[in-house]
This record gives sequence, structure tokens and C-alpha cells, in this order.
Amino acid sequence: MIHRGFVFTERDEYEKAFAEAWNYPAKASLLTSLIAYTTGAGERERQILTMDSEYTLQVLYRLGFIWPITSGDYFRRFMVMLNGLGFFKETGDIE
Repeated sequence: MIHRGFVFTERDEYEKAFAEAWNYPAKASLLTSLIAYTTGAGERERQILTMDSEYTLQVLYRLGFIWPITSGDYFRRFMVMLNGLGFFKETGDIE
């Protein structure tokens, strides 16, 4: 069961909350897996390349490769799994 609510935010709100989390050691230790995706001092910001996969998708569909759209149930199970791994655990949480 997920014990925390999730709030969808704009990018600037997310970046502010992310930056503030680094000031708390208990939270910062949980963010270490995201370090590879941050831009450090003196680094250039990474650019996401645009792409169009329409042709590839059409070829795969015609060859019989079909996959389901990610459902709300899949997302819920994914969040439960992350919670079970302690991803959302904070110091002082009661199990």
C-alpha cells in the first residue's frame, strides 16, 4: 500500500523541491540514484534528442508485435513495489 500522496507539478516546482531535498541528509541519500541525471557545476545541460518512432511502430505492428498501453493498475503496482523497496521511506517512518 502506498502511504504518501503524489502530486503532479510543473517542472519548476519539481526542480525547487528536488533542490530543497538535498539539504536534508535522510532525503539526499534517497536521491543518489538520480545524480547521473543532474547537471553539475561547469557541465552543459543535456539535450534530449527528438525522434519519430512512427515508422518503427508500424513495422512492429505489421509483424505482430503488440503491447498493452500502461494502465493505472500497472502504475499502482509499480508504486507499491517502489514503496516495498523503501524508496519513499523517510527517517522516522513507522513500518
